[in-house]
Amino acid sequence: MYMLKAGFIEKVSSVKDIGVTIQSNLKFTIHCTEIVRKAYFVVRSTLNSFRNHDCTFYLKVYTTYVRQILLTRLVTSFEK
Repeated sequence: MYMLKAGFIEKVSSVKDIGVTIQSNLKFTIHCTEIVRKAYFVVRSTLNSFRNHDCTFYLKVYTTYVRQILLTRLVTSFEK
């Protein structure tokens, strides 16, 4: 335990700061897993919402919704 101005600092395995989850070993595995989980949820919701069998339609839905989640959240979190 570390002490800072008469208060103890708790040791944790990961911390979320400015929207980025960083593990104690300085890896971003938890952060990436959270983003992929959110993107997967959007994919499943989209597939359950539409009953279209056109691959072009799903490609447009993917590029509009899912890819934006993956690109903006992963890229911007590593630029901070």
